[in-house]
Amino acid sequence: MKRFTFLLIALMSITALRANIINGSCGESLSWSYDTETHALVITGSGDMWDYDSDECPWNTVAESITSVTLPTGLTHIGDNAFGWCRNVTTIELPSTLTSIGRYAFRNTSITSVLIPNSVTKIGSGAFCESPELKLVVLPNKLQVLEYYVFGACYWLKSINIPASVLEIDSYALSECNDVFFESSSPATITSNTFKSDVVLHVPCDAVNDYKKAPYWQFLTILGNLDYNFNLYANEGGTAKITNSVCSANTVVIEAFPNAGWKFTGWSDGGKDNPRALLLTGDKSVTAQFEYAPNYYQVNLSGVDYVEGYSDGPSFSGKIIEGTTLYVRAISSCGTFTGWSDGEKDTYRSITITQDTTISAIYTGIETYNISISAGAHGHLSYEKTGTITSCESYFSTQAIPDEGYHFVEWSDGNEGRYRYFEINSDISVYAIFAKGEEGGKMGDNLYWMYEADKNKMTIYGTGEKWEDYGLDKYFDSHDDLKRIVIEEGMLSIPKNMFNFLLYLEEVNIPSTIEEIGTSAFEDCRSLAQVTFAVNSDLTSIGNWAFYNCHELSSIALPEGVTQIGKAAFYGCTYMSDVKLPASLRQIGDNAFALCQKIGRMDVDAITPPEVETKTFYAVSRQAPVYVPDESYSSYKNHPLWGELNIIGRSQAPTSIDQTSQEPIATSQKLLINGQIFILRGEKTYTLTGQEVK
Repeated sequence: MKRFTFLLIALMSITALRANIINGSCGESLSWSYDTETHALVITGSGDMWDYDSDECPWNTVAESITSVTLPTGLTHIGDNAFGWCRNVTTIELPSTLTSIGRYAFRNTSITSVLIPNSVTKIGSGAFCESPELKLVVLPNKLQVLEYYVFGACYWLKSINIPASVLEIDSYALSECNDVFFESSSPATITSNTFKSDVVLHVPCDAVNDYKKAPYWQFLTILGNLDYNFNLYANEGGTAKITNSVCSANTVVIEAFPNAGWKFTGWSDGGKDNPRALLLTGDKSVTAQFEYAPNYYQVNLSGVDYVEGYSDGPSFSGKIIEGTTLYVRAISSCGTFTGWSDGEKDTYRSITITQDTTISAIYTGIETYNISISAGAHGHLSYEKTGTITSCESYFSTQAIPDEGYHFVEWSDGNEGRYRYFEINSDISVYAIFAKGEEGGKMGDNLYWMYEADKNKMTIYGTGEKWEDYGLDKYFDSHDDLKRIVIEEGMLSIPKNMFNFLLYLEEVNIPSTIEEIGTSAFEDCRSLAQVTFAVNSDLTSIGNWAFYNCHELSSIALPEGVTQIGKAAFYGCTYMSDVKLPASLRQIGDNAFALCQKIGRMDVDAITPPEVETKTFYAVSRQAPVYVPDESYSSYKNHPLWGELNIIGRSQAPTSIDQTSQEPIATSQKLLINGQIFILRGEKTYTLTGQEVK
């Protein structure tokens, strides 16, 4: 009921929407209402709000449209995920009756500040996380725990005061704060991930030593609270830190750290010392200033697995800025690593560049391999390797690059990565395979696709089933240009969602080997005007919503062999005028042709009326002729659902025979062959629509 559960809810809401109000319950004694014109969400009542999973909140579908939230006095609990993803809410006033805030309650809002009343004793994990505009938070004085990620990823929340009541601060709770001010003389319990590494923690002067002894606190910068506010900044090219403070003297010690290739030039107030002790006589801000002044040194490294960020090995040569640290690893498969030429023994090491540097890894027992890595016809590789290599050279990368008008398919050993990393530990011979078409690749074990941009055409070729049941975007992202799909004989089914939402697709063929068209296969292909089915088709089933909302589809003639049409298969094909259904058809699902209001003719060849549902032909004109086999006229006419339509025997169907021959129409005769009626005129046989049967 995917489509129609949603449709039913939408229809039930029409009356309310016309009055601009959507409403419902959100607690035993709480109600909510949303005004679609003012975009205001108002909660009324008292007591606890219900908790919700992330996508179950009753106003979830309009969350991103909500611009204001009003909460009532009497509210005691804000539910889990209640206002998450209300991205346009910028302010919130929490009532004085509130005692708890649920998990992720205000996740990803645009709230800029929040005053949490002192009545609140619990704030759930992630309650205000990922709110990019949040700059000011006032915490309640009864709160004992700052739970996991409660203010995580709030990038503008740079400073916060922690009341003395807080005894525990969980992981990532304050992950973006630069300065945190504590009232308590006893350190709260924290984890290794509560704060970022360069945070400055301000604690009571007489408690600094106690804080520095507590687990995890000892790794952080802890300063005694001074009488004045001091802010430290750094310009491009380095960082700056407060490294110490003396509470009794209102003194801070600051130090600047230039990046590689930069030098410290002084402080914004004119000071030059680094580090520097600074006496505060009032509030003050200072910025460290840097100047770009690199020295370069020649670096030569050999026998390496990689130089991180510079080379994949086996060697590196180039100019490096003074102070740069290179991270280097020896090749594990080269042979037996015995050390580096400068005496170091660790396989993985760092090298800080302060002068011209030449270092080699030293090995014994090196192996030799025969190798051929190349490109097949219609392409080349960014790096080809043929001949012999040693185990010291056994790591390298390459890219398969197709010629113009071709695309990469796969490697001869079955690897499908166009960009490939090779680790050679034996003889190897492999080549890249290319095929026609600007883009393309595999979508099944023996199934391939290619795209020709100049023709806006995609071709699917090969045999068997497509992998998984996801759409084309797994392989192909040029949806806006795709107008025609050609499926060659060999593909066995069109799986769920394969071609849905191709808004500009105009034409597709269904080859004889296709046995099933899956759920939503062509859903919302709104420009699809032509679907051609092969003669002698293996097709037996059209899935639910298969051609849902294909507005431009004007006619459909299903091949003999189709036994089932799924629910809503052609729902909303608003321009469909002509429908032909085969003798093999046994079942048509609910709403299959609903809202196909322009159907002007339907031909049904089934002798026994196919099973239908109450809304199979919802909104289809009851005056449009439905032509059925003459011998089945009564069965259709007396059927409780088919009988609602304009049932007509096949012999009464209009023909264009008089335009195909000069003989008077009185000389025509009707023939019944295998349950179908034909017209015999002279020595020629015609279908009921005037086509000559050869």
